Parts: sequence; structure tokens; C-alpha cells
Amino acid sequence: MVLRSIWRKIVQARSRDKWTVFYFVAAETADTVVVATRLSRYCAYLVAQKPELLPDHRAWTEELYEGVVQEVARVLARCAGTVVRYERAAACLGGSMNATLRKAAELGRQLTNELGGDEEAVWKVLARFWAELIIYLAPSENVTAHAKSLHRGGEFITVLWALLGHAGIVSRGLLIKHA
Repeated sequence: MVLRSIWRKIVQARSRDKWTVFYFVAAETADTVVVATRLSRYCAYLVAQKPELLPDHRAWTEELYEGVVQEVARVLARCAGTVVRYERAAACLGGSMNATLRKAAELGRQLTNELGGDEEAVWKVLARFWAELIIYLAPSENVTAHAKSLHRGGEFITVLWALLGHAGIVSRGLLIKHA
């Protein structure tokens, strides 16, 4: 974070250079990439490691997760090569037997098509989506799980749960009404 701040100051100080402007835009895009990927990975971590902190039934969450992980491994194994390009991965996942993966591949295609392939815009949409999703997931009636989480040092979602609870938002229905 400190390095990014220093980099932006250097870029702003040399803003007459066309390459500097390019790097500044790239740094801004990098921020949205970081937000989108970190929140996405955090949600995957919650599903895999802390399903008790999520609103859905733990057994259902675990079953869905295991099914998707197995299918992703199976489908991507068919995509030859150690590095799979986005287009090839999307095509492979779109042909999956798993409805969740097919929907994900279709949504990815729709997003890139609607935004005309503008990578920066795609990452902005993804960053906003994951930020809104984590806020949507945070309200929970499972006080015991969050109390245990706080006792162990807390999870980010537990901090959000506490903040939303303090604001009087204790269920997703109330969250939607506040939006």
C-alpha cells in the first residue's frame, strides 16, 4: 500500500510524460484487479474453510463446493496445456455438465461482450460485484459461529457482520431495504 502510494505520487509528478499516464491508468486498473481477485478468493475460502459463517446451510454449501471443484478439475484437465487462456477455459467450462459452471461461463461471456472487451471496465464490474456480495453474505443469524470466530481473532466477514448488526441490519432482507 505504501509502495502504491509512492508510485502514484511519482506518476502524478511526471504527468506530462505519455508513458507515465499509461502506467497511472494501469495502476488504477491493478487496484480493481486486486479488489476483485482478493474478495473472490476470500469468498472461495469461506465456502471451503468457514461455511458456518455463510448464510446457507453448511452441508449444502460444502456439497456444492465439492461438486464444482471436482468438475473444474475434470473439465480443465481436458483443456490441453499447463497455461489455459481465458477463451479456451470459458469454452471448456461452458460445455460442463455442472449447471453452476455453465452459468458462470455464460455470465463471463456476457460481461465481456456487453463491455466490448474493455478489460478495465470488466474488472470494475467484478470488483463491485464481489464487494456487494460480501456485504450481502455478512448478515447472519448464526451468532454462535461469529462469536467463535471473534474468539479466534475474527474473520473479515465477522467484522462486517458486527458492523451491520450495530447498524441494525441483522438479515439480508433488511440489507436490501436499506439499499
